[in-house]
Amino acid sequence: MEFDEAQGEGYVKDSVKMIVEQVDERLLITYAQLELDDIYHLTIEFVDRLAQQVGQEYNQVLEDLKEIEESK
Repeated sequence: MEFDEAQGEGYVKDSVKMIVEQVDERLLITYAQLELDDIYHLTIEFVDRLAQQVGQEYNQVLEDLKEIEESK
């Protein structure tokens, strides 16, 4: 079933797996009940979307993220 705001209909949720909230300019995960497989697929999806947004190759984004993490 697709969400139709005009009709007032929406999805029926089984459960909430993750809550992401915006605090100032940052997005924060304030709750997560995920399996390892879920985390893996979300990570791949996030890196892929980041690569698309910055116009870089997937592996280059991974290298950039690694450099950022090492500089902390």
